Amino acid sequence: MKRIGDEMDLNPKEFKKSIENVFGWGSQRKLSKLLGRNESTVRRWIAGSRAIPPEMPLILALLNERRQLGLNGSIDIKRHIELILEK
Repeated sequence: MKRIGDEMDLNPKEFKKSIENVFGWGSQRKLSKLLGRNESTVRRWIAGSRAIPPEMPLILALLNERRQLGLNGSIDIKRHIELILEK
């Protein structure tokens, strides 16, 4: 995954690696639960059969930063995106 501010498109391989870095074992299930999405949707993003949403790099960067700081991974994704878009 690229840094915030860089071109932020993720290919499926980068996406899979990023969620594994953030969540560890069971990453697809954990991400789908956090996003309120079906687990098969996340699998389709990884397989490349569905486009990865454009906000996903930002969400993963936020989650990764929280993980590095030792903070809880349970966050209100929609609220954080709205706060970011306000700026």
